[in-house]
Amino acid sequence: MHRTKATATSEKKDVYTVVTNRIVDLLNQGIVPWKPCTRNNGSVRLPVNGYSGHRYQGVNVLTLLGEQLANGYATNRWFTMRQVNTLGARVQKGQKGTPIVFARYIDRKENGEVVLDKDGNPEQRYFLTYTHGWNGDQTTLAIDVHEEAGLDPALRQSRANDLLMGYLARERIELTHVGAQAYYQPSNDLINLPDFCRATSPARWFEAGFHEAVHSTGHPKRLARLDPAKPNPKFGPEYAKEELVAELGAAYVLADFGIFEEQEQNLTDYIRHWIGVLQGNKSLVFQASSKAQTAVAFIKTGAAA
Repeated sequence: MHRTKATATSEKKDVYTVVTNRIVDLLNQGIVPWKPCTRNNGSVRLPVNGYSGHRYQGVNVLTLLGEQLANGYATNRWFTMRQVNTLGARVQKGQKGTPIVFARYIDRKENGEVVLDKDGNPEQRYFLTYTHGWNGDQTTLAIDVHEEAGLDPALRQSRANDLLMGYLARERIELTHVGAQAYYQPSNDLINLPDFCRATSPARWFEAGFHEAVHSTGHPKRLARLDPAKPNPKFGPEYAKEELVAELGAAYVLADFGIFEEQEQNLTDYIRHWIGVLQGNKSLVFQASSKAQTAVAFIKTGAAA
């Protein structure tokens, strides 16, 4: 039986350090990639490959979207050097690329021998590495940066609400509206949200709703990240990981619907907290972004990604 196994092998500078350091740099600039605001200078649309149309996933969403915001790029389209050249254009002089992470698969050793697992069966291994990408604004490509207005804001909110309420109904998660706090209670499989009319903005309410919905995907009868009998100690490493999963998952859903906060928030303490957390664990953002992607897929379809 052919198996696939992850390995920490890397042919370049440690990909975890490279990407995490870049995200920390963005945070130090006051930019939280998973909390874009319509007042930001750059495109808030989810990054895509401008050549293939592929939508970037996982940690690449954070780094590329963060660069759009930090540099005021008007387009969300990204290209490799080869793709730019294939299109008859070039990267502008002095422009630096952004790391784009991907998995490389190997089934043979350097000497040509087949990779085997401990039982002697053929095994395919993969490791994370990265290439570099450039935003369309960094090239000589003629890109139409006009971003369509898309759906009416009320319709976006209606569709987001349909997804949230449909998920809660499908999974039989109880929804209550007691007080102003949003939380998920694993022991009772219950989500509490403030009344919509009490939220400071529609974006904040949906952010809270999907944040708690992502938490609920961790229940043992779903994706099993959580153990109701053994709650993670607050501010411990597992608690921090689960919080980041929920933050990223909510951000992915809202970005899909084009729902963003209109006013910049005072995130000084929030940013300081996450800088400390990420600097203490270089692989955390990779783990959390992957789990967040899986959680969002479960909310949408009832199946893991």
